[in-house]
Amino acid sequence: MATQKQAKASQTRPPGSATQSEELPPERTSVNSRTRRMRLRAAWMYFIEEMTQNEIANQLGVGRVTVVRLLSDARERNEVKFSIQGGLEDCVELARALERRFGLDEAIVVPVSSPDTDATLPIAAATGMYVSELVQAGLKIAMLMYEENARKINQTLEAINPAATQDIIALGKMESMLEARDKLDQGYLVGMLADRALGDDLTVDHEFLGELAPFPVGPFRMAAMLRRPVFFMTGLYLGGNRYQIHFEPLADFSATTRENREQAIFAAQQHYADRLSHFCRIAPYNWFNFFDFWQKKS
Repeated sequence: MATQKQAKASQTRPPGSATQSEELPPERTSVNSRTRRMRLRAAWMYFIEEMTQNEIANQLGVGRVTVVRLLSDARERNEVKFSIQGGLEDCVELARALERRFGLDEAIVVPVSSPDTDATLPIAAATGMYVSELVQAGLKIAMLMYEENARKINQTLEAINPAATQDIIALGKMESMLEARDKLDQGYLVGMLADRALGDDLTVDHEFLGELAPFPVGPFRMAAMLRRPVFFMTGLYLGGNRYQIHFEPLADFSATTRENREQAIFAAQQHYADRLSHFCRIAPYNWFNFFDFWQKKS
């Protein structure tokens, strides 16, 4: 798994210094797991690649003091002797090669027991751990939906968890964008469907699976007017109880001006259509909403 999200370090070292005879506490939490990974990367860069501490700090996106602490912790945990210990030497080397080759801020290589091993579960586990490290505790999500869908969802949520109904925003009302803005200001992620138009929604044609298809402007115009970043999210059903979740940056309207807004919206929509087309080709039978994307306007 590779990501362009820049790594941030968290201090998890217990108070006081440890001697070689002391056994440091095991690392079980996702934060500690991430710190351990950063320790190994810092140690590899310093001892194997002979990078300076300032160069490592720039590479990892942390301060030099943090690099000094990571290297010190690696020594105290006996992860650095004449080589990096912990069973991940090959993974760290490959990850560093990937980062240099593709210009990534961080790459994660997941070990498997043999070349014939199905890597789906290890990759899924590593992905889940990485996402859990990035997601803030208490992160809330609100959904923008068309009024009829919102009403049905709210009825269901009312029976399951009444508190969750406040996180469903009905589209088609004058105050919808204001409610979305308020949620964003409160630290929410706000989600909405961007692949279909209903009623008299304004649409723009974009190339999709080889032909032009109308896509609604509303979701992207709202993001542009509120000057917010946009992420593409989709889930692929793999059978049984297995799903593969994809979550990736799509557009950033935070610096978009009124003068270039329409151009930025058009480019973001085409990027969205391209990513949707990509995943439709990967898993065509997952796309079972039966919406006519190539309908002719009367």
